[in-house]
Amino acid sequence: ACKLNRNPTLVPGGRIAETTHWILEHCLGPFGLGTLVIKTKRHLESFSGCSDNEIEEFAGLLKSAYLALEEVLKPKQIYMAKWGEVTPHLHVLLQPVTDQLKRKYKTHGPQLQAKMVESKDVPDPKQAAKVASKLKHWFATHPNH
Repeated sequence: ACKLNRNPTLVPGGRIAETTHWILEHCLGPFGLGTLVIKTKRHLESFSGCSDNEIEEFAGLLKSAYLALEEVLKPKQIYMAKWGEVTPHLHVLLQPVTDQLKRKYKTHGPQLQAKMVESKDVPDPKQAAKVASKLKHWFATHPNH
């Protein structure tokens, strides 16, 4: 995550949005097209290390990212997860989930995410960049979010 923070061109579509303390980008992992990552700009591994200001900013960006995903991709649900074993950096996943995705993996919830990780099937970078572009447009046309 720190490497990507220094070089956002490595992420399909680049940064979708950012605040003083947080970055929103398309996920590079096997969680499907449209899955986003909210991550800290500075290296942190836990929310307990965040200042009150960082937490307040995170909450606003989280709400905006949910709204953007709901309006642009129209998923049935949005899953939210925070891990850190593989990438020791504070990042939160927002995964848009459709019925089609659940049918493909024949499950839902944590089992869906586990099967997706096992599949190692990452989204096509060109498709991810297109989704990122649509979400950037949403943020540009919703400046209060």
